Amino acid sequence: LVEFELPPSQNRRILWEKLIPHSLPLAKDVDFQKLAEHSHGFNVSHIGNVLYRAAAKAALQSDPKHRHVGMKDLVATIQEEKSRGESAVDRFVNSQYI
Repeated sequence: LVEFELPPSQNRRILWEKLIPHSLPLAKDVDFQKLAEHSHGFNVSHIGNVLYRAAAKAALQSDPKHRHVGMKDLVATIQEEKSRGESAVDRFVNSQYI
């Protein structure tokens, strides 16, 4: 049995930097340290969920000028992820300990 703790702020900052694809158009206001602070309690799957949904929202914009992801978009999507509760991966992992 190997237990993994949630990543601390510094590691979450690195996860944000590494998980954002180079092809995702980012606004210049994206601050990885602030993303790490806003995403307290997140693991890699939570961050991936946020990026996927933020990118999907940007891609669905009708105006090409708005097809980018900014800090405001990411923070809003982080809040949505927090309100969603556990991910399917979290539920699976937790079910293994019952």
